[in-house]
Amino acid sequence: MPIYTSGGKTYNIPNEKAEKFEASHPDAKVTIYTGGKRYNIPVGKQSKFKAQFAEWSYDQPSQPTAPQTKPVAT
Repeated sequence: MPIYTSGGKTYNIPNEKAEKFEASHPDAKVTIYTGGKRYNIPVGKQSKFKAQFAEWSYDQPSQPTAPQTKPVAT
């Protein structure tokens, strides 16, 4: 589900309503994740961004957990 910012407010919009929201909020920015980084992209430029980064997602990547280590006997 895309998250948008517009006019200082944050909106969590269902996928099926995103196109209508973008049309009514052309100044909005959408949060997109790729390569473990977050980008706030203007809605008018998101198609170009998505084409450039094939592994994009609206979902924040989960944080990797630290590897389990066993205590070393001395």
